[in-house]
Amino acid sequence: MKPNRWSSLAWYGAWLVTLIVVTTACKPRQSASEVKHVFGATRRDLDEPSTPCDASSYKSKFPVADAYLRKLTAHIAARNPNTLSGVFSADRLCVDLHDTDEFNARAMSRFMLVMINRPILEFAASDAEVASVLTHELAHVTMRHDSAVHPDLMKDAAGQKLVAEEASLAADGRALRAAREKLAAEERAHHQAERVRLSAAHPDFGKAVARMDQINAEGAKLVGRELSDFGPANTPYPMSQLTFIDTDGMDAAAKRRIDALRDEFSKASDLARDVAWKARPKEARDAESKFFDQTIELSKRESDNLRALTDQRAKVEKRTIELLGAEAAANWMEAEADEVGYELYLRAGFVGEGFTWINRVVAQIVELKNTDGGLMSADQVLEACMKARVDQKAPIARGAGDHPTSCWRLADIRLKEDEDHKADYAPLKAAASLENLPGSPTLAEAKKELESAAALISR
Repeated sequence: MKPNRWSSLAWYGAWLVTLIVVTTACKPRQSASEVKHVFGATRRDLDEPSTPCDASSYKSKFPVADAYLRKLTAHIAARNPNTLSGVFSADRLCVDLHDTDEFNARAMSRFMLVMINRPILEFAASDAEVASVLTHELAHVTMRHDSAVHPDLMKDAAGQKLVAEEASLAADGRALRAAREKLAAEERAHHQAERVRLSAAHPDFGKAVARMDQINAEGAKLVGRELSDFGPANTPYPMSQLTFIDTDGMDAAAKRRIDALRDEFSKASDLARDVAWKARPKEARDAESKFFDQTIELSKRESDNLRALTDQRAKVEKRTIELLGAEAAANWMEAEADEVGYELYLRAGFVGEGFTWINRVVAQIVELKNTDGGLMSADQVLEACMKARVDQKAPIARGAGDHPTSCWRLADIRLKEDEDHKADYAPLKAAASLENLPGSPTLAEAKKELESAAALISR
């Protein structure tokens, strides 16, 4: 049985050792350029396209929890129509529960994917607390943190030049990928035409190819996935992944059938390959050699482009550090996601204290090592962070990790963001009343599903 939410903060702290934001103490920070969140600027539209996420391609392990997260996302999107619309609309997003013990969440903004790890739902006490995590991750998506550069870099002549060169290389890479995909489509069309011609001229070839397609279809039903998409499109007859299927865990009958299909496919493949090799005219073989040479050339150019792009990104990163300092250069996107996420959160009508939930937990337990009693308020944790400074005249340490320290993040929201936009946030805070959304599925129902799954595993 899981302990009560705050009956043992020490036990809860064990979950947090894997959290990315872990740091050892609050200490003085270096001076660093800040991203100043402009109220209302909650999306960054870039030329680099994002790919819509196809929710149907994800097989849900926790359908109730996933439906709960979708419900929460739909509410946030409805309250933030100027942000979560167009290329960032909720129907282009996948928000899924990730079955891992890490107390964290992450976003893949280029692929419009947000993953909330299981412990977030297990330990959250309200929709507001889950929404605090979700709006932070949604901000990563809408601010395009897969491709964005720090605004200060675009005010710097050297930075602008470096970024422009990086963008040019990235565009070259996209053009090369498009050329390779076009070539592959032409090659597939060529081989399909050859298949039709050979089947008409050589009935044995046609029968062998038809049987290979049938074997792939039957094998796909046995293993639950497509089998004919293996390998390059460089033959006029089907390919198969049957040889590479791991049959461990299958019943004996299924294993025997897979083995039989493998043998039959191999024989049909030998026949088809022998006919294709002998019967194809010189023009067809010459065309295939040309496809091969062009593919090799495009692959080489793509490889060269990737190396150049990697080198250029290192130069951009170096200039970013020179302009901002190591700390802000390392984690400015996390700070921006906090600030933008806070605006999305308040616009969605959730009560303000809930947004600081995770940073209060990490600051109190991991950074301040305080496991006595329950979770303190944001102001109490912030006061403790201030007292823990080695130099009482220095600001709270930001840290140069991927994430700022949680003490710093609390200060950034409570002392900077709230003050910078006091007049803007005032009406949103006055109207904020939501701890939990009405309707099903609820957080409690999602928790029950997770508990049931854990109980089954522990048997």
